[in-house]
Amino acid sequence: MHTFHLPYGECTITLEDVAMILGLRTDGLPVTGSTDHSTKSGISVHWKYLPLLRDFSQIHKFSWGSACLAHMYRSLCRASRYDCKDMDGPLALLLVWAWIRMPTIGPLPVDTSFPLARR
Repeated sequence: MHTFHLPYGECTITLEDVAMILGLRTDGLPVTGSTDHSTKSGISVHWKYLPLLRDFSQIHKFSWGSACLAHMYRSLCRASRYDCKDMDGPLALLLVWAWIRMPTIGPLPVDTSFPLARR
């Protein structure tokens, strides 16, 4: 289990958090593919997902939230190694989750009319 050990207890990012923060589906068909890559850029889609994106009418059937959470956990594991110098993965999820769970580290909200991830 991947948890954060804080002075006031343990906490972890859940599928419910992914659905609430990013609005991604957390049930449905599994998103599968090779996980042996080191793509560090968040501006492109990794080639392993291209077959799943081939038919746009079927995209909604996949559990993208589960894939996002699994990718983030794997990225956190890699980043915890002593020789790691950078991290990839859905860092927006990690950042917004931390702001929600630990509001003292987050920015002051200016306008609450935006979606949760934009606050």
